[in-house]
Amino acid sequence: WYGITFSGSDMSIDLSSNNLVGVIPSDFFANCAPVNFNVKSNSLSGALPSGFVQIPGLVQFDVSYNKLSGPISPNGALEFTSSSLTAFIASHNQFSGPVPTINQAGASIIESYLLDNNQLSGVLPTGGGTNQIGHQIRYLHLQNNQIEGPLNLELVNKAQIHELNLAGNKLNGTISSSIGDFREIRSLDLSRNQLSGQVPATLTMWPFTPQVAPKANFSYNALSSLPASWQYGRDTAKWNF
Repeated sequence: WYGITFSGSDMSIDLSSNNLVGVIPSDFFANCAPVNFNVKSNSLSGALPSGFVQIPGLVQFDVSYNKLSGPISPNGALEFTSSSLTAFIASHNQFSGPVPTINQAGASIIESYLLDNNQLSGVLPTGGGTNQIGHQIRYLHLQNNQIEGPLNLELVNKAQIHELNLAGNKLNGTISSSIGDFREIRSLDLSRNQLSGQVPATLTMWPFTPQVAPKANFSYNALSSLPASWQYGRDTAKWNF
């Protein structure tokens, strides 16, 4: 069957870039359980059926670049049955509502959580530990939504995150000194928000090696000048104000 492949008993569906239109049937995932589901770059519309969270063995789920709308999760949390999920990608749609957290008991190894370029609103999830958006996430993209309120850096595990992109939202207030606690960070983008105050000097505590030079973008906010302790010039090219 076109777009459907099997590896043993594991089924994968790849119908990306196929000019698909219409809605995904509400009972679609009750009738099939793909380990990989990819329908990106189509014109699918309507709501995302809730049954996808119950797919056992789900590894990758990609519905990006469509016209899907409504909340990603009606109750504000994605409680996946699968413990194998590594990527959930829903970028470039018309999803609304709050940013869903991920149930830690299920998707314990998810690395990529990409929800950018939607209409998500409300505030960032609060709290640390099991209340984080996802404890093992390495790539979190929430740019170009309508998220507001204070910048909560506790929404991710700062010992795990590699990329955190919150650009193009309505985040306000100051930046916490805990920004210096990121240990695996490669890229942080907080540009095009409404942040104010001074960027904490703790940012210089990020790990630097000849192989790793993290980048941070704070442009188009209301931030004041660099801390005096930054004037020694070390790696200044990576800071974008």
